[in-house]
Amino acid sequence: MLILAGLTLAVLCVLGALAAVVVRNRELLVGAPEPEQAVLQSTPSPSPPLTFTSTLTPVPAPSPTATPTPRPPTPTFTLVVPPEFINRDKIAEITGYVINIRGLEPLRDVPPIFLTQTQLRQRLETEYAETRISSALDRERELYVAMDLVGPAVDFREIVLDSAAQNIAGFYVPDEEVLYLIAESVNMFASEEIVYAHEYTHALQDQHFGLARFLGDDMNADQAIAARALVEGDATLVMGAYQFTEVTDSELQYMAYRASFVEREVIDAVSPSLGVLTFFPYLQGSYFVYTLWVDAGFRWDGVNAAYDDPPISSEQVMHPEKYLVRDVPQTVPLPDLAPVLGESWHEIDRDVLGEIGLLAWLLDHLDYPVASEGAAGWDGDIYTLWSDGQGAHVLVVRSIWDAPGEAAQFFETFTDYLTRRAMGVPELTLNEPGRRVWEYEGRATFLARAGDQVLIILAPNRAVLDRVRGAFPEF
Repeated sequence: MLILAGLTLAVLCVLGALAAVVVRNRELLVGAPEPEQAVLQSTPSPSPPLTFTSTLTPVPAPSPTATPTPRPPTPTFTLVVPPEFINRDKIAEITGYVINIRGLEPLRDVPPIFLTQTQLRQRLETEYAETRISSALDRERELYVAMDLVGPAVDFREIVLDSAAQNIAGFYVPDEEVLYLIAESVNMFASEEIVYAHEYTHALQDQHFGLARFLGDDMNADQAIAARALVEGDATLVMGAYQFTEVTDSELQYMAYRASFVEREVIDAVSPSLGVLTFFPYLQGSYFVYTLWVDAGFRWDGVNAAYDDPPISSEQVMHPEKYLVRDVPQTVPLPDLAPVLGESWHEIDRDVLGEIGLLAWLLDHLDYPVASEGAAGWDGDIYTLWSDGQGAHVLVVRSIWDAPGEAAQFFETFTDYLTRRAMGVPELTLNEPGRRVWEYEGRATFLARAGDQVLIILAPNRAVLDRVRGAFPEF
């Protein structure tokens, strides 16, 4: 998948503003601006594709008294100049800026390729049809349906495709060693310049540290999003520095103007909680990378070293002090549910949500301060997702916390979440210290705490719920 992707114009201003705050020590990061680094002003409106057309010597008009005879078509020559050539000076300027600020010399050239939105969508459609990616999307959909983050009738694949086609403003593909920029005009505007700085940073990362290992399938979901936070946070920090020092206020205003025309229906159709997961590597990742930069004495040494020892949990990214002391998540055991569920059920996914996954879940119905406080103290989890093939799911999430107090806090926060979510009128059919059961129409939920651990079971009915509960006698 196009994992190393820049984001759409609609969020560039937000990301740039965030990174501008992060690089408030700009003299330490970028040094004083050089006079020759003046920003190329953008034209207020996009230019049409640039073509050169030359026409051969015109044929004289026929005499008024002569009978007109058909003329052969007048041949023309159309010379299309590629955007890569038109923007070569600006690309060289951005490349030099990124090399200077990031302190990584290029080991080989990186060819840029400009794509239109239509070409991007065609590429995405091809990739999403691949078996590995298609299966991953199906598993994601089943998980989010079980978590009530998307409805069962939602065409999740189409929403993901539409959202990606609308959001991706550029991407770098390690296997190809090629940088792609999405632009409808042949001239680069401020937004394209910023995205180019982001993606060229990825190219330098790849040449020096090798990015393919951060995009493999040998990590759990929480490890994968943490590794992406290092990679994307690094590029976002550089991107923000470029915007902060090289983009004028008028260009930023024009970017905001263009962003106001971005269609929001596709983005709004996706659960806000999923947006938290989408933007996590960029937003939280830039703070994580900035912390490493400061901790190394305002140098890139700590960031560079992190590529050999990347963060292994979203908790380490959200709380960089836990990365610095290498607070490693605990491994959480989970029994096989096949004996209690029966042959009609099969496991379709088993993975780790992490602190960011639990936070995103809570944010579906809780305010950020309450949700973030409830998810803090995470020390490990595992989930298993089962399906009966007829649309029913069983989701079990077992988590362990830094101390019984943190487990108790998550227990109460998740209770608040369950009370608020729109699942009809719940009936609290079990309410004991540390154990509760809610029954809805077509759903039964079990929440329990035992010491520093919390167990969540979502099932289609009480009978299935009780069978699954039998596999966890400690709760």
